[in-house]
Amino acid sequence: MSNDLNPYAAPNPDEPPASDPAIESDESLADERSGQIWRDGGVLVVPDGSELPMRCVKCNAPAERWKQQRFHWLSPELYYTLLLGPAIFIIVYMIARRSAAFRYGICHQHWLSRKRAARTGTTTAVSGLALTLASACLVGPIRGYLALPGLGAGVVCIIVGSVIAIFRARLLWPSSIDAEFAWMNGASDEFLDTLPELPG
Repeated sequence: MSNDLNPYAAPNPDEPPASDPAIESDESLADERSGQIWRDGGVLVVPDGSELPMRCVKCNAPAERWKQQRFHWLSPELYYTLLLGPAIFIIVYMIARRSAAFRYGICHQHWLSRKRAARTGTTTAVSGLALTLASACLVGPIRGYLALPGLGAGVVCIIVGSVIAIFRARLLWPSSIDAEFAWMNGASDEFLDTLPELPG
């Protein structure tokens, strides 16, 4: 009897199926990346739901407190829906945004710096809002002299305060989020240098 394999024979259930090298490579890479914190060049790569090392992400000093935060990210192309109106954009944002949450450490110095920036921005924006409302409520001859400058100064304070509160007070912010990982900007080079490079 010939020992040659019959290519048309039914598979033997006792024999394990032949493995696909491509699939094995993808599974190995997935196992290697699962549950780890990485760097991708100058970007921090964090699995959703993970916990970073107990070091400050801004300076790599020993962290004194944890911050649990959820981040949201929307593909830049979808911001064009703003041209269709704020209501359409809000609907698209709520449906298409991607989210990731994780826990990271902050040292006392950067925690205070963040609090100062948030307090300064909020105070400036609220003061601008109050100035705008006060200018709009002016009556009599003084209205013609002070209403327009007051409104302009109020609007400028609102914009400046909002920028400070949003951008100066943030610690990390996403550049991209997918189903598994969040790519985060804002981490210091000292912190990133302690992490392995993202494989693949």
